[in-house]
Amino acid sequence: MSSILELKGTKFSYSGGGRAPFIEGLDLKVFEADFIALLGANGSGKSTILKLLSGILRPSGGSVALW
Repeated sequence: MSSILELKGTKFSYSGGGRAPFIEGLDLKVFEADFIALLGANGSGKSTILKLLSGILRPSGGSVALW
């Protein structure tokens, strides 16, 4: 079974490379018919991850692949 969404070593930093990465080394694989939830405290990166998945934000490292 192949994945419909895959993140490999995904990394993201706000305001360039001068700051520490906000998200670093994120790996995720979602298969057809999977049900997933994104949970976490305020400021933990949930919206940033969704923006990376939708293409609103571009990762500074790693890859994001949809289908």
